[in-house]
Amino acid sequence: MTVDPKLLTGLGAALSIFLSGTGSAIASAHSGVYAIRSQDTQGLKGLVPIVISGVLSIYGIIVSIILSSKFQKELTEEDGYRNLSAGLSVGLACWASGWGMAFLSNSVMSKDRSIGRQRLLLK
Repeated sequence: MTVDPKLLTGLGAALSIFLSGTGSAIASAHSGVYAIRSQDTQGLKGLVPIVISGVLSIYGIIVSIILSSKFQKELTEEDGYRNLSAGLSVGLACWASGWGMAFLSNSVMSKDRSIGRQRLLLK
C-alpha cells in the first residue's frame, strides 16, 4: 500500500504550524503571568519571554512555507515521509520548548514569592 507523498507533506506542514503555535501559546500564557507579576521588580525585562515565545511560532510558519513550496514538483513516497518528519521534528521541538518556558516561568514565580516572604519576615 502506497501513501500519497503530497498528503504526507501537507500533514508535515500542518503539524509544524499546529504544534509550534500550541507551544508558543502555552509559553505566552505563562510568560504573560510572569510579566504581570514581575512588573514592579523587572520592568520591561519581564516581557522578554513573551517575545521569545512568539519566535517559536515563526519557526513553524517558516518550515510549513518551505514544505508547501514542494507541492509543485513530483514527490516520491520517501520524500513525503521526509517532509512529514521535518514538520514533526520542528513542531515537537517548539511544543517542548513552549512547555519548558512555561515550567521555567512558574518556577521563577514561585521562587520570587518565597524570596518575598523571606523579605517580609526580615523586616
